[in-house]
Amino acid sequence: MLHSLFIRIVERIPTIKDLRKRLKRSVEFSADCGFSGSDRIPSEASYTRLIQKLQKSQVFQQSQEQLVHQAFQEGFIDASVIAVDATHVEARDRGPNKTNQDGWSDESSNPSNGDGETGVGFQYQDEARVEAISGSTVYYSYLGRGFAATLTYNSDFSDFNGKARTAYAHTWDDVYISSVSYNVSSSPGFSVGFANGPEGWAISNGSDTLF
Repeated sequence: MLHSLFIRIVERIPTIKDLRKRLKRSVEFSADCGFSGSDRIPSEASYTRLIQKLQKSQVFQQSQEQLVHQAFQEGFIDASVIAVDATHVEARDRGPNKTNQDGWSDESSNPSNGDGETGVGFQYQDEARVEAISGSTVYYSYLGRGFAATLTYNSDFSDFNGKARTAYAHTWDDVYISSVSYNVSSSPGFSVGFANGPEGWAISNGSDTLF
């Protein structure tokens, strides 16, 4: 049962309901998750109880810290930068710059969504950096702390002018952005759809910038 929860994250299966459907539909997938042909597929309630127990337990956090500490002691990592996140996010290449108050930065020119006419959006995965290790305790700092972003128009916009408005959406845990829509009418704005839980919010600056 625990194997299937891990595989659900790797396979990006959005809900427990979808996971159970796939387990019932595919004997091969069910076997990969540790279920034999005679095993009953756990109910959604059973998965919910297991997830609740795992959320209250510190076993995964402790295992992760022990693994990082051991890797640091054995010289496999230098404890300068480590990405710590189980959420799968596709890589993007070059473009708007993001940085935090510690001077970390990244950039991309491949929008994650939007058609370029009404708006574009860029999605980034936060990263964690090991700041210090004391005994078995690992102290992290996150790239998203003090987040700032800069959008720059290229030469394709040299003959255009208009108004631009920026917005920001943030998710955590297993929640991901499922949709983004842009409104360019008399009341400009944007809306974001979140999937897999309530852990997300969005905000707009509420004013326009001329270009």
